Amino acid sequence: MRVSWQDEQGRQREAPALLRDVSAGGFGIELQNPLEVGMLITVRTMVNSCRCEVRHVRANEKRVLVGLRVLPPEDGSSHEESLEKLGAALAATRRTRRGD
Repeated sequence: MRVSWQDEQGRQREAPALLRDVSAGGFGIELQNPLEVGMLITVRTMVNSCRCEVRHVRANEKRVLVGLRVLPPEDGSSHEESLEKLGAALAATRRTRRGD
């Protein structure tokens, strides 16, 4: 998956991320770029994209774990539909890693 956001200077930034978990209102990702709590970002997978708000960040020298809340979709689809697609993307990623 890819995440994109605007930095403090207003430049568009993009980075790869790994989907780690999906919950009722959002999901967790892992990436190498630090993000700030409250930032609005776009997350793109092979099956969909969604707008999210950064809710929490935990970082060490190797990686950044970010908790995201999914914002209402602009196309009128439901939160549940977006989260189901993200869950399917996570399941597909896990199958690929295991070689299924």
